[in-house]
Amino acid sequence: MSSVQNIEALNKENEELRKENAELNYLLEIKEEALLDAQKAVERMTEMKSKLEDQLYAFEQMQLHLEDQQRKTEGLSKREASLEEEVISSISMEKSYYELLDELNSMKAALSDANDKLEEIPLLYQERSKLKSRISALESDLGFALSRNSLYNS
Repeated sequence: MSSVQNIEALNKENEELRKENAELNYLLEIKEEALLDAQKAVERMTEMKSKLEDQLYAFEQMQLHLEDQQRKTEGLSKREASLEEEVISSISMEKSYYELLDELNSMKAALSDANDKLEEIPLLYQERSKLKSRISALESDLGFALSRNSLYNS
């Protein structure tokens, strides 16, 4: 194989590596966008968690209130109507609680997926570094071959 063929082969390999590097950069951008989406999801999850905690606190407060009302209304003729209203309210709050709990679990799953995506990013950076090193080595080899070729042609 002649040095011109070697140079052409190196140029072709260098071009392929550049394309591969561009593809990896594109994938990296996609992963970074996914990371941003994941971070937004984490923020939303944190907000939802805060809302859930607030509603849990309100639920606990309502439960305390219900207990107080039950003690106050014992023996009164309106006890049954009052308890019925409080039970309906508790059921509604419990339904809200379970809906929020489902949302929290969904957000946890989204966070887990986001963390999985985050774990891929260092591998992409590592591959990118390897490709950059390989491109540099090929460019050096190409420069050396061109110099040597010009020396032989002179």
